[in-house]
Amino acid sequence: MVQYVVYLVKKSFKQEFGFVLAMPAVIWQICFLLLPALVLFWRSLFTIDSWGVTLANYVSCTGATYAAAIYNSLVLAYLTALACLLFCLPLALVINFHIKRELRTAVLLFLMMPSWTNFIIRIYSWFFLLRNDGMLFRILQGLGLLNAGSSLLANQVVTIVVMVYCYFPYMLLPIYNCISNINPRILEASGDLGASSWQTFWRVILPLSIKGIGSGWLVVTLVSFGEFAVPELIGGGKYAYWGNLVVNNFLLLSDYNAGSAVIFFGILVILASLLLIYAALKLLLLVLSHFVTIPQKLLRLNFAD
Repeated sequence: MVQYVVYLVKKSFKQEFGFVLAMPAVIWQICFLLLPALVLFWRSLFTIDSWGVTLANYVSCTGATYAAAIYNSLVLAYLTALACLLFCLPLALVINFHIKRELRTAVLLFLMMPSWTNFIIRIYSWFFLLRNDGMLFRILQGLGLLNAGSSLLANQVVTIVVMVYCYFPYMLLPIYNCISNINPRILEASGDLGASSWQTFWRVILPLSIKGIGSGWLVVTLVSFGEFAVPELIGGGKYAYWGNLVVNNFLLLSDYNAGSAVIFFGILVILASLLLIYAALKLLLLVLSHFVTIPQKLLRLNFAD
């Protein structure tokens, strides 16, 4: 019996080595992601006063307060993703094409270093920097750009700036990885065929980077949607967000049932919005292709290639 078990183990390692190697990660995901999610979903089907199955918690999520909070989170998430894309795509191009190969790793390391610090500490550092007795405020006031009654906090623009600071690595690394893997001979061939720098970017670099852009957009959107610390500290708590609803239900009201429903309702909303934007983008590119030349890879928008 023992020999048979040893034989099966050896056979598994030989024939399914990749699956066996991935098993610890799979078990971890099941124990600490899937099972807790199932427990939360089960709790969301009951109210705090009754154990009868009901959708009352989900119905309450359609109220004006919840709808406004989810809308604010959607706007925050997509503005953050867009700002990160506009910042990281040129930055990735500069790092790959205008910095020596020996220095690229050091530059990326320098850009990633702030993310090694605790997330809350980074937010508080911005808070102390932006408040009225902070260094940045004093510098701008000394330059005559701000007066004594002005404030850099409780500002939507500054909130987006801090959000980009916190989450741009999730956009930069996938885009840079795609751009760095482009064969230089393809770019040389584009130039030899008479393409300008813009044409090379539009017809070669951008289509070959679409997978990284899609991955970065997805990650930044999802993590930004649940953010509550940055809007609370930097934005002054002027608006309600999805993350605030979850925190209030779990920590302040101790209503885990309603909090669980808020979590899953928000997940459904953000996933539906992503699918809607994906479909709208494909439709827009299809319409534009009748007026301008759109690369076929962009028309397909296949992020899984």
